[in-house]
Amino acid sequence: MTTPPRIRVRLPLEGFPRHEAEYVWAVAAESHYRVMSGPFLSDACARGDLIEVTGDGPVREFGSVERSNGSHTERFLFAASVTPEEETERLETLEAYGGIAEQASNRFYSLDVSLDGNRLAVKAQLQFWRKKGWLLHAADREGLFKLAHALADRPLIHWGFSELQGSPALTVSGIAEADEPIQHVVRAAEPPCFQLLPWGTPDESDARVVSLVSMVESDPTLHDLADLPVGWHAWREGKGHAWSREPYQT
Repeated sequence: MTTPPRIRVRLPLEGFPRHEAEYVWAVAAESHYRVMSGPFLSDACARGDLIEVTGDGPVREFGSVERSNGSHTERFLFAASVTPEEETERLETLEAYGGIAEQASNRFYSLDVSLDGNRLAVKAQLQFWRKKGWLLHAADREGLFKLAHALADRPLIHWGFSELQGSPALTVSGIAEADEPIQHVVRAAEPPCFQLLPWGTPDESDARVVSLVSMVESDPTLHDLADLPVGWHAWREGKGHAWSREPYQT
């Protein structure tokens, strides 16, 4: 599977402790690049925006938004008192209003709301939950700063994939929708990312960008691959079977 470039989006030096930059995926489009994953701490771009980038390597620098997709991004951090079941139920509520949630870490999410989504309902719901003390909501740049400070004393990801905190992974729709098991994992070198695949050669038109954190949380056996070296791959007969691994030959 061809890996799209990661785009580094710089964060302001003031207000974002520990976090100097974050990364989004993008694909070539109309001589520019289209953002394929939602940013978690940056408000410089949003999912679906057409952007200018600099550089030609696997990691490139964000320049500016050439054309906005018109979508809106909300960020929020669920309180520790919220159970996993309540968290899932509330995410489903937001998705019913047209939101697409991506998980950066335990309890921390970005939510992309397209022009077709019910933005007023999403904002009202988040404000209601904030008043109840169920989450910290970044309604503006000041709110983003507060989220950054809330996350400053702990890593964005509480497991072994520390160098990929907040990063997406590549997979196919069957795995993203939990209809197929992950049988083949490639740790790509350029750019550094995990590809979570079924057995066989995947159809590139079926590629999906997903949250690496959410995939690990839905299949904890992926923890066994946290130390998989860059340029290696691992495979297994099916979920519950042991992983085999070796250097990956393309």
